[in-house]
Amino acid sequence: MSIRISNDSLSVLACGFAIARCADDKALQEAQKKQQPAPDDERENVIVWLDLAPNHPKVLNAIWATLVNGGSSDVRLADYDAHMPTYLARGLRRRYRRLTADAPSLAGRARPKHLRLIAPEASRMEDYTQPFIALDWPGLPASTALAAMLEQGSPYPIQIGWGDYLLAEAAAQGYARPLLTGGNAPQGYLIDPAPWREIIAAGVKLGQITLDGTQQTAAIAVGSASVFNTRRSVEV
Repeated sequence: MSIRISNDSLSVLACGFAIARCADDKALQEAQKKQQPAPDDERENVIVWLDLAPNHPKVLNAIWATLVNGGSSDVRLADYDAHMPTYLARGLRRRYRRLTADAPSLAGRARPKHLRLIAPEASRMEDYTQPFIALDWPGLPASTALAAMLEQGSPYPIQIGWGDYLLAEAAAQGYARPLLTGGNAPQGYLIDPAPWREIIAAGVKLGQITLDGTQQTAAIAVGSASVFNTRRSVEV
């Protein structure tokens, strides 16, 4: 697999990527008024995870600038060694969570960097009325991440053991959309603002979930600031 991300002036090797089909604020507001998900024709491809192979810091910074400050500029993601579709996508147009690591350098050259960019809403939900992302983290499936983020960031009495039901129901109603991924990027879902109160009420009524706390206790990675911070036990 040889994935490359390209802007108007350069092309860089990528180890993996994840794209969400996002609606803009206006489309989301109209959808919420109608109590339904935003239609697909009002969505665009947005890069929410990008793992760049080691390269010169100036090259990586140029890609970063395109994704963060590039306005309406799209980048191209293609894999010419595999049968992967070519995607046109834009960046967040705001800051990513940025993780870097040094890579072995050649004599006389600047030390190359390995760069990983993650949308902030993939690790912490600031506002449950706005879209966020539930990813498959190591040992933490997307359904559990979804329940954990709602438990921490919403006013509803979410229990961690409800994750499979919440994700399945949100997907069935069109509020959870699988990410478009390639390479080493984790699978996951874009979660649009959903009628969680009604989804929970329907699950309790139909016996899909319970409020009696009889399910097994789970110790998962749930922190006050992020789904990959301090571990604490959560009664489910």
